[in-house]
Amino acid sequence: MNDDYLKVRAGFIAQGISFNRWCRQNGVLRENARKAMLGQWAGPKGREVRQRLLREAGVAIRP
Repeated sequence: MNDDYLKVRAGFIAQGISFNRWCRQNGVLRENARKAMLGQWAGPKGREVRQRLLREAGVAIRP
């Protein structure tokens, strides 16, 4: 499993919400968000979703 994916999930739990709940509230299909975090959805939109997840979960973004 991808470390960043696990960190994002943990970041949302620390905020009192789940990965799934964040996806629903933000209009992102959970499976698409998961694929973006695992690098399986790597186009421009997937990269945008990945960066947003990292930022909103409070995960430090690597250069």
